[in-house]
Amino acid sequence: MKAWLLIGMSLLSLPLLAADEVEMHISEALEFYKEGNYGEAAASLQYATQLIQQKKGGALAELLPPPLSGWKINMDDETTTNTGMMGGIMVARDYEKGDARVEISLMTDSPMLQGVLMMLSNPSFASAQGSKMERIGRQKAMVTYDEQRRGGELNMVIDNRVLVQISGSNVDRQDLLDYAAALDVEAISEMP
Repeated sequence: MKAWLLIGMSLLSLPLLAADEVEMHISEALEFYKEGNYGEAAASLQYATQLIQQKKGGALAELLPPPLSGWKINMDDETTTNTGMMGGIMVARDYEKGDARVEISLMTDSPMLQGVLMMLSNPSFASAQGSKMERIGRQKAMVTYDEQRRGGELNMVIDNRVLVQISGSNVDRQDLLDYAAALDVEAISEMP
């Protein structure tokens, strides 16, 4: 699995964050600002932002699907989150079944979304890339699969704000589609 880390902590080890901790750092930033200590004010606001992003990342991680029948979560790689790489917030989890591997990542608040939305709205672009457009329920997905290598990737965007990427190796094409269908699209759409 890609090494997506958030300040060296896995998502599972993050403490529960109380709203008052966020409020405390925002109040602290306001005090520093009024004192003219702009550097400390900015640092306090950045820390409050990071706490909010961690909380949002935790909520996003809860939306990753459980393993499908016969699959298990790769315990060597815990669910991870990232708030820096490529902008936005991303969570990822690895699943395995024998030598088959699937990684699902959910990303929100990312500039990458616009590019994927553009590709999904233009099927000719997908076919030029060797991909095929599919419907997963009511969602459009772009699927790239190599029969000989038995690997591929599925990309879709939920509610125009959450990018879903499912990649697999030593898998059947249907495994990618099944994991996409296992996502709770309604819950993802309702996420604040």
